[in-house]
Amino acid sequence: MNYKKLILVLCCSLAIGGINAQTATFNYTGSLQTWTVPCTSSITITAYGAQGGTGAYGSGGLGAEIVGTFTVAPGEVLDVLVGQAGVGGPVPPNYYYCGSGGGGTFVWNSASSTLPLVAAGGGGGSAYNCTSGAGSATTAPTSATGSGSGAGGSGGNGGAGGGGTPDGNISTGGGGAGWLSNGANGTQSPYGGGGFDPANGGAGGAAGSPGGVGGYGGGGGCVGNDGAGGGGGGYNGGGGGNEWNSSAWGGGGGGGSYNGGSNQTNVAGVQSGNGLVTITWVAPSPVSVTGTIVNSVSCNGGSNGSASETTTGGSSPYTYLWTPTSQTNATATGLTAGTYTITVSDACGSTASSSVAITQPTAIIATAITTTNVTCNAGSTGATASTVTGGTSPYTYSWTGGSTNTTATGLTAGSYTLSVTDKNGCSATTSTVVTQPNVLSDSSFTTANVLCHGGSTGSAGTIVSGGTTPYTYLWTPGGGTTDTATGLTAGTYSLMVSDACGASATASATITQPTAIGITAVVTPDNGHGVGTAKVTVSGGVGPYTYLWTPGGKTTDSIGGLTKGTYCCDVKDANGCKDSICVFIKTTAEGIDGISDNSAQISVYPNPNNGQFTIESSVGGASSVEIYNILGEKVYTRNLSTTKGTNTINVSNQPNGVYLYRIVSDNGDLLGEGRIAIQK
Repeated sequence: MNYKKLILVLCCSLAIGGINAQTATFNYTGSLQTWTVPCTSSITITAYGAQGGTGAYGSGGLGAEIVGTFTVAPGEVLDVLVGQAGVGGPVPPNYYYCGSGGGGTFVWNSASSTLPLVAAGGGGGSAYNCTSGAGSATTAPTSATGSGSGAGGSGGNGGAGGGGTPDGNISTGGGGAGWLSNGANGTQSPYGGGGFDPANGGAGGAAGSPGGVGGYGGGGGCVGNDGAGGGGGGYNGGGGGNEWNSSAWGGGGGGGSYNGGSNQTNVAGVQSGNGLVTITWVAPSPVSVTGTIVNSVSCNGGSNGSASETTTGGSSPYTYLWTPTSQTNATATGLTAGTYTITVSDACGSTASSSVAITQPTAIIATAITTTNVTCNAGSTGATASTVTGGTSPYTYSWTGGSTNTTATGLTAGSYTLSVTDKNGCSATTSTVVTQPNVLSDSSFTTANVLCHGGSTGSAGTIVSGGTTPYTYLWTPGGGTTDTATGLTAGTYSLMVSDACGASATASATITQPTAIGITAVVTPDNGHGVGTAKVTVSGGVGPYTYLWTPGGKTTDSIGGLTKGTYCCDVKDANGCKDSICVFIKTTAEGIDGISDNSAQISVYPNPNNGQFTIESSVGGASSVEIYNILGEKVYTRNLSTTKGTNTINVSNQPNGVYLYRIVSDNGDLLGEGRIAIQK
């Protein structure tokens, strides 16, 4: 069973102010009323019990005032029952009038608890020597919640007080028994008090004492002439009684809790007539939220940002939603850079939003460069430098090798890595390579060998690698000081190269030459019919070979159809190297074989020929040419030009062989003669 915490303020009021203060008032209607809690989390309830009935000798006691402040939830439904004022009592013969007790007033939530939030007892009825103690009662609604309107206690030797109920429902509380009255189930007592018995009420308690165990708010009775009558023992105290002949308030009713309350003395009733309930609350101001950055992202691309909210107004509890992360706490964590919106909803559905921008530093970028490479192989003259952008300064540096500066010096060749860390611990790495010259080497040569045996057309050039320029050169033998040596004969040459760092390297090259060209010839003699032959065989040099025979101009290694005479062959190899050989063709034929050439003034060409040749004469005047075969027969004659010049002769109709030509002047002088060979 859930209980609301109740703060009781008796006989005083709790003021609630402010521009948002609102009040709901409930008067007596004779039936159960309901009220739905608006958008608020706290209400103040002031409940007044009804006044007791008036008798002949005094007014009924005023109803009690109870004030309580409670925590509630919007939408909660409260039940309200307002008590009715008591009525005048009956008029028995020879007795004074007695009034009935006032009805109790109650506010509670029947859906969650059978106990009231606030219950104010009604005032006691007026009585003197009344024998009737029944009083009147307001019937409770069918929900078994009712108003306590027990009768005022009877005076003198009067009867029992009204009955109370123990069933846990708000019901009619009993009025206290009168002086010397004897409750039906109680023990004789001279004082009024609330009963507990469901039918007749329990025993009257001492004046000002709790009225039994948990009687729910009946009216108190007047006690004799003493005015000490107590109100019925309600959940939160009964109303005050009234003496029959005095305007002074009687003693307060016992303020009972469910298990009996402490004594409440001299608690005056304040409410006359019917009961009354007022509920006061403060409507909340609109909900408002402000987003705040707790932490921005430390490193570019990280996710350690966080943001929180400050909410005012509205009605708690609040719910939170961060977008786009969908987090539902008041603080959002693990955020990357970006804009985040916090939306707050209060208990009444009112919402408010605020945005925050989580920032991040720009990405830290480190760049390493080589400012100086190693000058000499295996040296340590390298140096590097760095630039850093982004992140959050200051930065710390760590180079391979131990340097913690922005630069590193005295480096040997190799790769160097730089690690940069910024103020937030963000880091970036980069690297650069320090180079050095390769080891000096001149082992690679380009050579040109001697073309012709015994020549000096050779050359050698080096291709130097590594080391540090400039280089110096020294050739031996020869003493050349450039990278290339020329005009070399066959042999071996050494080169020493030195670089700018003093390193040196030595290598050698060999220049070769072909063997010398050698020519041998084989000939066969002519038999007088131009059938001689000559053939050469070549060795050495560089093949292939080319041939040129003179006379005749043949370009093969062998020639035939030769007549008696000398024939020379010039041989050239692939490199242009030359050599030659001459052979003499003998003949065994007679006739013209013994003729001696006289060509001082006559030139015949080509010879041999195919029967068509040219005669060039340097003698002026008229002349003619005569041609004889090997038998001495004249086979051709014609006049030649009278001026110095050339004449074309055509004896192609003659067979191959050796022929005699004669140049004769018109006066019969022999100007010249010689042999021609026809080879077709």
